[in-house]
Amino acid sequence: MLDGWWAEGYDGENGWAIPPSVNQEDAEERDRQDATTLYEILQDEVIPLYYARDPKLGYSPGWVEKCKRSMASVLPRFNSHRVLHDYARLFYGPATAHGRRIRENDFRGARELADWKARVRARWPGVQLNAANAGPDVVSFGDPVRVEVDVALNGLEPGDVRVECVLRRRLCSELTVPVQGYADNRRRAGWLTYIGDETAGVWQLEPHEASDGGCRYRLEFQPPWAGALSFEVRAVPSHPLLSHPYELGLMKWL
Repeated sequence: MLDGWWAEGYDGENGWAIPPSVNQEDAEERDRQDATTLYEILQDEVIPLYYARDPKLGYSPGWVEKCKRSMASVLPRFNSHRVLHDYARLFYGPATAHGRRIRENDFRGARELADWKARVRARWPGVQLNAANAGPDVVSFGDPVRVEVDVALNGLEPGDVRVECVLRRRLCSELTVPVQGYADNRRRAGWLTYIGDETAGVWQLEPHEASDGGCRYRLEFQPPWAGALSFEVRAVPSHPLLSHPYELGLMKWL
């Protein structure tokens, strides 16, 4: 089934996959379609390949190739050693370091963060974003793009608010251009992060020209893709002691 880990592990050559049924609401119809697809795959692909044995070798070369492909593509990524390594490196290690920072100086950081969260939650409804420039409709590949946004801070400081630009590729179809359905947080030069199979990127706008009650945030960057693109701007609360950049669950979109 193209569900759970196999939706990420299946590459078209390392096994077989039953796609989601058309009718997801009707459980009985979904089971019927899944069963039909399973038997079709067994009849048309799995069994013929398994029994396509070379008389000289005594086995099916295609079946062995499929098995090797499966082991080579699945074992390095889907095993408990990698899982534990990722948890230690990405979660337990950073959480331990963050806990130490929070506890320093008799939990001074924890008290500071709690006061900051209360202040941000009280003032966030009054935060507003306004575009300072419209942005070009057409950009030649390699040309820089400037994004400027005026933010009414409603009593917050410019450093309390992080403004991000989310750039997306507008693909014609995921059937013709395969797109991974999971998030990936590897960094690229000039990027805050990117999402999915390099189909969306996030850049951070820097605060400039603070005024009474507000601040202008600015970004100049080069889109890494050609073709049709779209971008959106959003603001989120920001503090160095947050355990996650979106921990408060507060966000404003332009």
